[in-house]
Amino acid sequence: MIKKVLIFIVLAVFCVFADTEKVLEKNDSGNVSLADTAQHKFSRPLAGSLSLLLPGAGQFYTRQYFKGSIVMASEALTIGIALYWYDSYKTFGDKKKPLRLKADTSSGAARLKLLNDAMMTEFDARRAKYRMINALAWSGGIYAYGFLNAIGKATIDDHSEKSSLKAGLLSAIPGLGLGQWYNGSISKAGLIFMGQMSLGVAAANYHRLMTKAEREKKKLDDLDTLDNKMFIEMKNSGYLTRWENERQGAFKNRNAFLWYSIFYYMYGIFDAVVDAQLHDYPEKMKLYPDLVPSGQGVELRLHYNF
Repeated sequence: MIKKVLIFIVLAVFCVFADTEKVLEKNDSGNVSLADTAQHKFSRPLAGSLSLLLPGAGQFYTRQYFKGSIVMASEALTIGIALYWYDSYKTFGDKKKPLRLKADTSSGAARLKLLNDAMMTEFDARRAKYRMINALAWSGGIYAYGFLNAIGKATIDDHSEKSSLKAGLLSAIPGLGLGQWYNGSISKAGLIFMGQMSLGVAAANYHRLMTKAEREKKKLDDLDTLDNKMFIEMKNSGYLTRWENERQGAFKNRNAFLWYSIFYYMYGIFDAVVDAQLHDYPEKMKLYPDLVPSGQGVELRLHYNF
């Protein structure tokens, strides 16, 4: 439950800070106006190249220090998690082999129990593999987001009128952020790609785990008609309960990530439509943090534009 809440919080933070926009400054008359946009000073090829070489470097180049730190740390964290689950996957795979060999020299209920132990170990290995893939999906999504965000920061804003209907229809195509591309919000397009791809991969992998557990439980259920005595022995040994628990756990996780994915899909459509409606306004409500050098250290500043 804590893991799912953390995922939701991370997505919400990325939604809020998706587009780092222009900073407001006071002119000579004391009125607040848009600064001579720093986006004009940045090179798109250089910002993109730096992001491709090192996630977060493009954000540092475009002076998005806070966001660059988040991208860099998130990339390192997801890769570390992927390596951890890869190691677990290999460990469980090695444990399965002796169980299979021992089952080949056994018979009756003892052989069946060893085979189920081997299948449970294989299931653990498969779960570790899917978690590794989930972490790699997040890593790839963050990588793409960092690249597109850096390019978006180095892009001159276009405040021409946009069609909210067209933006909504384009964003209804899942996973690509086409509505955001249409609005010129390249950074948000990366955000939509990251969220929908990563959540979709996680939901698909948990569905595969659920169906695997269902198949193994069905094999034991079929013993009830083939060999009732062996079925009762396996039931009393807890194998049926273990497979059912695995099925229930994968089922709940699949549904949770499906709901997250649906929420994110709806957010993408809503964001594209609203952004298209407000696209011809040069100033929109923006809220984002940044790290700014100050004296011997740095300051965390919160910029806002209402």
